[in-house]
Amino acid sequence: MRLRTLHINTQTDWGGGEHQTLLLVRGLVDRGHEAVLATRPDSPLGVRARAAGLDTFPIKPINEVDPRAIWRLARLIRATRPGIIHMHSPHALALGAIASRLAPGAGRVVSRRVARTIYRRYALRLNWLKYRLGAQSYIAVSRAVRDVLVGDGMRPEAVTVVHSGVNPATLEPFRNGAVNAEALRASHGIPPRTPIVLSIASLNRVKGPLLFTRAAARVLESRDVVFVMVGDGPMAGAVDSLARSLGITGRFIRTGFREDALAYLAASRVYVQPSLSEGLGTSILDALLLEKPVVACAVGGIPEIVDDGRHGLLVPPDDPGALAGAIVSLLDSPDLAARLGAAGRERVLAEFTSDRMVNGTLAVYLELLASTARGNGQS
Repeated sequence: MRLRTLHINTQTDWGGGEHQTLLLVRGLVDRGHEAVLATRPDSPLGVRARAAGLDTFPIKPINEVDPRAIWRLARLIRATRPGIIHMHSPHALALGAIASRLAPGAGRVVSRRVARTIYRRYALRLNWLKYRLGAQSYIAVSRAVRDVLVGDGMRPEAVTVVHSGVNPATLEPFRNGAVNAEALRASHGIPPRTPIVLSIASLNRVKGPLLFTRAAARVLESRDVVFVMVGDGPMAGAVDSLARSLGITGRFIRTGFREDALAYLAASRVYVQPSLSEGLGTSILDALLLEKPVVACAVGGIPEIVDDGRHGLLVPPDDPGALAGAIVSLLDSPDLAARLGAAGRERVLAEFTSDRMVNGTLAVYLELLASTARGNGQS
């Protein structure tokens, strides 16, 4: 069965959700399905989608109920007649839900990627209505996210867990010496043999950048390492200020957003995910595919990737001492680090590939179409 799908993602920045959107649309097209991606043309997602030769539709909403953007989406829906409209963010949900009411007929799916209540920062009834009435099926990236959606009143039978995935082929060059680690080190003044402890994330509160900074200060009291933080965001200034106050600026590097983040991952010794809340954690998947030992907080969907002591080390959230202790354990025990990294890679290859994500998403589409047909009395 060949499907025609419309995907809506209007985020201005690049994150795990945008990467998953791109992987999904490419995967659908590779399988012979039709897929149009409505996105901001100047966004990282829009630029990358066009570079990949995907069918894109430019949209620049000024907010999630922008009448002009909704009308343009409704016209697109009438023209292309998709069987499924997949909305990849809360803002996309509002736009797509209203547009689909103006041009009815398609099944409506929304992805939820964070393990936080849908009532956060919104008028309670309006946000509940947006999720409850705007979509027919919900894709949760982890069981933790599913539990939150069900707790918020979404019908359990309508919520399906489809774990995010990564493409092993994309990371394979980074396992085979494609990265000039010494040049990367030299660009930051990092000595050749000094271990790098890395974190990659948007610098907002829930990603735990201050926790990472405080843990770094504790490790640096007794170990000769360099901590590198790749990413940017609203807490960048707070991170820099804290690093200065802790006296670690010489061995704590914040790079800002980097297109070549995977190069830093390939050059690192230990990867750290200090999130205080996390839907799943796709950067952990990247790290494990490169056989990097992982230290992470046991929050949200992270334990669905990492069994503590088997694929990495998990610590309580917001505990810099515990985070620092786990990092030191991996730095001081190369055999443990190698064992965890190897087991983690096998876990990702078995359960968290982009192929599995695309197939799981397709199954949600087909079930929604089948249930709609049954409801309409079709055989």
